[in-house]
Amino acid sequence: MIKEITIALSGNPNSGKTTIFNNLTGLRQHVGNYPGVTVEKKTGETKYKGYKVNVVDLPGTYSLTAYSLEEIVARNFIVNEKPDVVVDIVDSSNLERNLYLAVQLMELNTPLILAFNMADIVKKSGNKIDISLLSELFGIPIVETVGSRGLGSNELLEAVIKVVSSRKEKKVEVKYGEEVENEIVKIISVLKEEKIPTFEFDVRWIAVKLLEQDRDIIDTLKKTSGPKYSKVEEVTARAIGHITSILRDTPEIIIADGRYGFINGALREAYEEVDQVKVDISERIDRVLTNRILGIPIFALIIWLMFQFVFTLGKYPMGWIELGFGKLSVLITEIVPQGLISSLLVDGVIGGVGE
Repeated sequence: MIKEITIALSGNPNSGKTTIFNNLTGLRQHVGNYPGVTVEKKTGETKYKGYKVNVVDLPGTYSLTAYSLEEIVARNFIVNEKPDVVVDIVDSSNLERNLYLAVQLMELNTPLILAFNMADIVKKSGNKIDISLLSELFGIPIVETVGSRGLGSNELLEAVIKVVSSRKEKKVEVKYGEEVENEIVKIISVLKEEKIPTFEFDVRWIAVKLLEQDRDIIDTLKKTSGPKYSKVEEVTARAIGHITSILRDTPEIIIADGRYGFINGALREAYEEVDQVKVDISERIDRVLTNRILGIPIFALIIWLMFQFVFTLGKYPMGWIELGFGKLSVLITEIVPQGLISSLLVDGVIGGVGE
């Protein structure tokens, strides 16, 4: 009997997610919309080592905070549909920005794999990523891929099967400092005391979302909890006020800083950037042409050269063309008898085009 696995592909826009999806599924794809919304839903399938792998291409997002419909659709699919594994496609040439989504997926406590795409660009630049160390620091398997060349797809599927088979619980947790952590504990406590339904969300994640004032989560809890939510609202408001007064910033900003702090700390350990990044030819040319001192003289020189090319060098082919049309006119005059047709061809067509 063939076992089925469902994986969800997430990632920032332009991270190569669609290319990876195409590599995995080939022509076995279906396109539709998520129920009730206009966001496109792409699904496909592949078979690998006795497994039927269903692949869902989630909307490209920079985070899972409910600022856009795409973000809500992506996180609700992960929570409600419970894919066996989420594969986060990371542009490995821009790790700090791309890993922010990975940290939020970690907080959702879902089985997760990171696909470090565009690995060839990193190697070409001379920068080095210690994949095994970074994987250990995040507590997540990491697979290097080059989607544009179809490299890493099998390794990615191997990692998916391994994660599904092991079901190892991740232990890495982002901490936001003593003040924030104390308030998270208080919110978790009241959520449990009031028996607020969390709809399969991790309760710590719900507490963090409440501190971030995630409107989608707040509205959902209000609708389903009724009067019981007033206690949660009261505790959350006190927590936000306390954090803001002590740390002089909103919890949302402090939590975002905490995530980036976690990312930067891991990258300091596992990412080595060369002192002098290799500069390709086009970038060297750009540096000269866009120089604030040399730029205008170079522009003027280019315009002058174009003028010379058109009016000096161009006079030779212009003479050849005129000579050719002249001989063609003589030839037609000899072949076609004098009259309207001859005049139309020689004076009208050839004369008009030749001029």
